Amino acid sequence: MLDTRRIVEALETERVEYVVVGGIALFLHGSGHPTFDIDICYDRAAENLDRVRVMSLDDLEKSKRAAGRRKDLLALDEIAELRQRIARNDPPKR
Repeated sequence: MLDTRRIVEALETERVEYVVVGGIALFLHGSGHPTFDIDICYDRAAENLDRVRVMSLDDLEKSKRAAGRRKDLLALDEIAELRQRIARNDPPKR
């Protein structure tokens, strides 16, 4: 189950500048429509990006496999490509 409180607490602890958007934002404003994810848009200024924590590829892969949705399973090929680029010391540029 999604732990939105933990996600928001982590963002706040790191002082990340962000806004919550999408279905959960509607829910927080009183919508009865259920949602099962959290959409976050964060400021891409360099100092803010330094505060954004990124999930490890191992954790990301586990998360995608656990979700089991078509779009998540399609991302597994991209994760594999990222691993290969990192192994070649050719990481993608931010």
